[in-house]
Amino acid sequence: MPALRKIAFAGAVVVVVAAIFATWVGWPVPLSIVVGAVFGLVMLIVATSLGDDPTAADAAWRARAGDLGQGAGRGTAAGPAPEPGPEARPGSAAGPGPEDPG
Repeated sequence: MPALRKIAFAGAVVVVVAAIFATWVGWPVPLSIVVGAVFGLVMLIVATSLGDDPTAADAAWRARAGDLGQGAGRGTAAGPAPEPGPEARPGSAAGPGPEDPG
């Protein structure tokens, strides 16, 4: 459940947006309340998805994910990716390389 502070923020967004649409734009009050409620719901979703401390969530993800964050063929923070073994070099049993005629 979202924190009380986030719910209060979303409620303030509902009031402000509804007031702007009702007074300044001149929309009917029920429609302005509906639009304000939609804006408030979106703000509540965004505020909840951001969480309290994104750096802590990122650190927890990295600790739990292990090597899932590394793409294929990319190096790690410890160093570059290792070279392919001899079986993948041109002229090896893996097949002819670009220099080999056949």
